[in-house]
Amino acid sequence: MKTQLTLKQLFTFLTIFTLSAVLSIEGSLAKKVVAITQITQHPSLDKIRAGVLHELAAFEKETGEKVEIVYDNAQGNIALSAQIAQRFAGLNPDAIVAITTPSAQSVLSAVKETDIPLVFSAVTDPVGAKLLKRVDLSTSKVTGTIDFPPVDAQIALIKNLIPNLKNLGVIYNPGEVNSINQVKALDELATKMGITLQLAPADSSNKVRSVAESLVGKVEAIYIPNDNAVVSGLDGVLKVSYENKIPIFTSDGESVERGALAALANNQYEVGRDTGGLVVQLLSGQNVAQVAPIISNIPELTLNIKTAKKIHIAIPDGIIKKATKALE
Repeated sequence: MKTQLTLKQLFTFLTIFTLSAVLSIEGSLAKKVVAITQITQHPSLDKIRAGVLHELAAFEKETGEKVEIVYDNAQGNIALSAQIAQRFAGLNPDAIVAITTPSAQSVLSAVKETDIPLVFSAVTDPVGAKLLKRVDLSTSKVTGTIDFPPVDAQIALIKNLIPNLKNLGVIYNPGEVNSINQVKALDELATKMGITLQLAPADSSNKVRSVAESLVGKVEAIYIPNDNAVVSGLDGVLKVSYENKIPIFTSDGESVERGALAALANNQYEVGRDTGGLVVQLLSGQNVAQVAPIISNIPELTLNIKTAKKIHIAIPDGIIKKATKALE
C-alpha cells in the first residue's frame, strides 16, 4: 500500500510538471517579439525609439501580453545596417521597426522573401526610397510614419530671422535619399524667393566640420535637413557656427537643444509614438495592408535664445511667442 501511494504521488507530480512545462512553452510561444533597428545614435532618433517603446509598454499594460524588444544600431554604417536587418529577419519577429530611410531600405531587402512586416519611422520620402508606391497606402509588407519637414515654413522662418539672406548653405549626405529629396524641395522654394543654395555634401559624420568650414564667407546661414550623417557630426558644425557667427537651422528640435539656432520640425517623440501605434495594430492582429501609413504634420518651433545671443542674432518677440520651446 505504501509503494502504491508513492507511485501515485510520483504520477501526480509528473503530470503537474509536464503540464507546467507545456504551459511554459505555450507562454513563451505566445510572447510578441519586436525588433528595432536604427541607422545611428543621436538624440532625435533616440527620441523616436523612446516613443515607440512608450506605445509598446502601453500595449503590454493593457493586454497583459509580454513584448520582447530586440534592438541594435548600425553606427552610421550601411553595410552593418544590412547585417543587422538580415540577423533580425532570421529571428522571425512579429514586426521590425526601422528608424530612418537607410535602415528601412536594409530591412525591406532582408524581409522580401518572408512574411515579417516592416514598420518604418522618420522616413521623409517612402515613395522615392521605394518603400511604398503611395504615401497614403501600405503594402502587404510595409507601413510606417512619414516625417517630411515643412520646408516652405522652414525657409520662411530662416528669411524672417535673417532678412538679408541671399546665400544659404546646405550640408547634406548625397548617399541618403531622404536628404536628396529634401534638398530638391528646398531648392525649388529658394529659387522662387531669390535665395541661392550653396550645396555642401558630406558623406560621413567625420567630414561635416570641414564641409561647414568651406561655407564660411560664402553664406549668411546654414541649413541641415533630416540627415543622419550630418546630425551625427553636428558638434563640428556648431563650432564653426560659434566661431564665425553663422546661424544654423535644422530639421529636428533636438539639434537646437544641442546648440543650433532654430528648427521648425515635427516632435520626434510623437513621431515615435505614431510608429509604435502602428506596431500595436499589427500585434493586435491586423494585416499590414490594413494599417495605413501616418504622415506626421504637426511642426513645432524650437529656438535657442542662448545661441542667438552668442552669434549676435536678434529674434523678434513675436517669433519667440510662437515657439514651443525657447531655450535660454
